[in-house]
Amino acid sequence: HEAIINYYHSLNIFEELGDRVNISKTLFNIGKVWYEMKQYAFALEKYNQSLRIEEELGNEYVISQILQEMGTLYQETGKYKLAFKKYNQSLKLSQKLGDKRSISKVIGKIGIIHYLKGETTRALEKYHLSMQISQEINNQEGIIIVLQHIGLIYYEQGAYSKAEKVYKKSLKIGEELADKDEVFRTLEMLILLYQDQNNLKEDLRYTYYASSLAKDINSSPLNAINRRLDRIKQDIGEAEYERLLPQIKKGVEKRLKKYLKIYK
Repeated sequence: HEAIINYYHSLNIFEELGDRVNISKTLFNIGKVWYEMKQYAFALEKYNQSLRIEEELGNEYVISQILQEMGTLYQETGKYKLAFKKYNQSLKLSQKLGDKRSISKVIGKIGIIHYLKGETTRALEKYHLSMQISQEINNQEGIIIVLQHIGLIYYEQGAYSKAEKVYKKSLKIGEELADKDEVFRTLEMLILLYQDQNNLKEDLRYTYYASSLAKDINSSPLNAINRRLDRIKQDIGEAEYERLLPQIKKGVEKRLKKYLKIYK
């Protein structure tokens, strides 16, 4: 992997210079690449090496970030007890430092662990607390992500109107931030919601919106979205589809132009 080769090359230089700050940073970055490649044992080894250096340097902010990444790794591998431990260690340090952005993020991550364990009430408590802190510091990106998680719980509980309300709030913030990736992610959630309710008109509206945005999203499933549009056309009937589409198209293009600067 080219990124790892480059990082190891940098690591050798920093070791020759005795630059411990950059040695630690590089070890952490190598760990992140291993994590992305799902080589979790290698990732954990590098995180631990980086952590040891940061503990010796006494850099509490960086320690809290490494602990958070270790928590995410344990979460990904289903080791929820260890994930809780790392998240809580990270949380204590962030609280000590008064770093509200990190506090909000890690509380949201603790909420995800509760959700994965089927503890939805506790998950919602953590999500709402995380959102409250994000609102205090006007961290809109954090609010979007938490709203998506809250909406998912409501959706899975069959509380569709509550899920819809939360998803639309997330969508609006994403549009205002011109964050195409988060807008697209929320659109996917709304599409699933309308599919479950067999609400073909709203399904068409948001699927068309997603298809217009998909060209600008790197990993978007454009073919699947276009197949979905064909399926809606089949289910709703061609005449109704052709009647609704111009109005929907106009509304979507207006949103894209206003918020996401795609149509000039």
